[in-house]
Amino acid sequence: TTSTAGTTVANFPPVKSAQDVEVSFGNDAPCDVFACCIIGVANSVDWAELTIKVLTSTTVGAKDIWIEFVGTEAVPQGEDPTGVYVREEKVAVAAFSFYVPASNVQSVLVCLVCSSDDKDLPCLAVGCENGLAPLVPTVPVEKASNKRDRIATICIKDMPRVDFKKKNGKLDGSSRVSITFGPSATGKLKKILQSDDEVTVMEVEVTDWPPTVDAEVSTASDKYSPGPMPSAEFKFTFYDGETKLLCCDCAAPAVFADAFPITMTNFPLCTDLPALDQVEVEFGKTNAQSVMVVWTNRSQTVL
Repeated sequence: TTSTAGTTVANFPPVKSAQDVEVSFGNDAPCDVFACCIIGVANSVDWAELTIKVLTSTTVGAKDIWIEFVGTEAVPQGEDPTGVYVREEKVAVAAFSFYVPASNVQSVLVCLVCSSDDKDLPCLAVGCENGLAPLVPTVPVEKASNKRDRIATICIKDMPRVDFKKKNGKLDGSSRVSITFGPSATGKLKKILQSDDEVTVMEVEVTDWPPTVDAEVSTASDKYSPGPMPSAEFKFTFYDGETKLLCCDCAAPAVFADAFPITMTNFPLCTDLPALDQVEVEFGKTNAQSVMVVWTNRSQTVL
């Protein structure tokens, strides 16, 4: 991961540009503009404040940071500008520590059904079926009708990178990925869309597992991250997406029957409109004479 660090160096000559300063970490060679460099400078009378693009390290632990002035200082006041003056080295050293940042899930977007059956195309690239927007980590527990159902696209920051085949997104070499939903259910990795030092993006086939669970995703590679697999957690909610009709006592007299409540799941209605303008209730072939919405929300409606 690319990081920056701010450091203040006391009793340092004025820094006119990034080329006036040389930075190195530990016993490593001085940084070049690609590995690490000065990206910001502010001067005062007796100090310089530097913003440094930090070297990417493959090891965890402490390394001294060395900051040396290599620019040209001004001629001492009152001296011959054509003269040669020997200056003492201006070097500052401080302790610097490299650590592994905690992995965290940036986003999880779910398509209940992808609009294309082409498994070579990312689900979010082709979009969800019927132009629906991807959902947050919530999936109805319904029987899958095809292999492109319930695809979650997960984006994780600061997760160890993995090697994958560009053509189909399958893992390559020693790379490993683990996805779990709750204590015993697992997700199936469909493909890796991107993986580098900054971010890893993957498609996962979501497994049915009610209700709300702590989901976890982990990656590892002997090439990039030998050792235990770091993980990142996120909440995932499964809910019953089937429409059902329920009643406590589904019986009534044949004549002069009183109204009785029925409950419907996943059947929201509008309370501003008459119920009979929205639904038709039949007992066999007989229509209900009166229907009233008692209350309704996204998950349940009581009539």
